[in-house]
Amino acid sequence: MKKIVFLFLFFGTLSFIEAKPISRQKVNSTRQKKASASYYNPMDARQTKKNPDGKGAFGRKIKSGSIAFGSDQTEIWRKGKKTVFIKIIRKGFNVKTPYGLNIFRIDDAMNKRYRKAGVYYIDFFSKDLNKKHKKLGRFNVEFTIYKITKEKVKVKTKAIKKAKKSTKKKKTKKPSFAKATQGKK
Repeated sequence: MKKIVFLFLFFGTLSFIEAKPISRQKVNSTRQKKASASYYNPMDARQTKKNPDGKGAFGRKIKSGSIAFGSDQTEIWRKGKKTVFIKIIRKGFNVKTPYGLNIFRIDDAMNKRYRKAGVYYIDFFSKDLNKKHKKLGRFNVEFTIYKITKEKVKVKTKAIKKAKKSTKKKKTKKPSFAKATQGKK
């Protein structure tokens, strides 16, 4: 690797700054990260919240392909209304989801105790894992951030619907000359 040396002149003092080239892996946001993984049942109040309704912290129903994610980033994504997909990389881990092979959508956030900077936790939807992984209990996986998108917010209230109806131009019927002249011959 080549090193680049910059010379700067600050207030009459000559300064040397050595710049090291950045490898592509550090620039790429899809680098592999390690996580501690397990599984959970979103309808079990002991594992989630009181009176569970099957919806995660992101407001979406937990289903095949859904995961709960524990990280310092989870709340930022939730508040920013982001939809985040991750791809799991683990030998012998082959889970087909609606999003693709080993691709999961973050639909739930784990408890605050799992929101640590630089540490990642994943809870899979219990029906997505086979008996082998369930028997392990907690196991390690590697993942990459596969895709981040902004949620499309669909808000339609009665007031908005009325406003749209009132702005539409009503079609007025024009008199037809053909009808008026048909009877007069």
